Amino acid sequence: MQIVSLASVIVLSITASGLVVSPPSQDVINLAGGPPPTLPPPPSLSASASERLQLGLYLENLEADYFNSGLANISTWGLVGIPPNIVDGLGPIAAQEKIHVSTVASLLGYFNQPIPLPCKYTYPVSSTAEFLGLGSFIGSVGFGSVMDVGLNVSTTDPALVAVIEPTVATEARHNTFFRMLGGLLPSPSPADTLVPALFAKLWFDQFVVPGSCPNPLNTTYPYLPPLSVQDAPRPLLTTRPNGPLHFKWDASAVTKVPAYKYGAPAYIAWINQLNAPIYSAVKRSADSGKARISIPDGLTGVAYAVLVQDNTKKLPDDLVGVALSGIWPVQVT
Repeated sequence: MQIVSLASVIVLSITASGLVVSPPSQDVINLAGGPPPTLPPPPSLSASASERLQLGLYLENLEADYFNSGLANISTWGLVGIPPNIVDGLGPIAAQEKIHVSTVASLLGYFNQPIPLPCKYTYPVSSTAEFLGLGSFIGSVGFGSVMDVGLNVSTTDPALVAVIEPTVATEARHNTFFRMLGGLLPSPSPADTLVPALFAKLWFDQFVVPGSCPNPLNTTYPYLPPLSVQDAPRPLLTTRPNGPLHFKWDASAVTKVPAYKYGAPAYIAWINQLNAPIYSAVKRSADSGKARISIPDGLTGVAYAVLVQDNTKKLPDDLVGVALSGIWPVQVT
């Protein structure tokens, strides 16, 4: 009897799906420190888990591209003020992201499910320092969304937890690498922050070249207009507690979101660690397109702000149905 493992099915599954995806090379495996899992695939895959894994792979594709493209460009950008051995740490990170992509692709392919291929991406970075700064946020959003995927499949497909959750620890260590190179504490809080995968997708979408995805996700996800901070074109900011932020959003687009309620009070909901969301009241309505908000006490590490008109939700995933915008990550020190 032949035992099938995830590491061995990737070529067969991808061929069966008719997609051109290459398994990791031996060089990538060596640099990553190991191959895709050799555990046998789970006995089944539910439709909801398949949808979650496809969304997770969509996000992993971008992470892998970001870290590998950064590695390729560091020699051009230079290492002014950056430790010269950065490549020694970044190389394994980039390779491990390729292993994560292969792992999820093998799971989907084994069950003849669609496998999202990488899109084309553009990133607002032109130096090693900018790459490291944005990389810290991409990493935080990325592993926060893996936590969310693991939580949601744990009830329908518990066998998947053994494959998904170990990557959270690995990606958190990746994030520590970026934080320390940026002069931040490696572990700023006792718990990391779960990011609903839809919010992660909406935030990652800003880096995706429109129309460039070879096989778009089968599920149609709702569009939420982006939330941003004035004079901060990208989230490369560190803000002290209680520091005011000038949030802005497209007021016209917000009024078209299904959850929008004319005349209802608006709030900035803060997602952080294992806490219930904290709500900061917006003095004007959601129609105003802007708000000056002080960061609430008690937030540490990376917190995520999102515009809502409902301040009763107790879980991050519950915010998805009432959100009027995407998320904006804020590094709180």
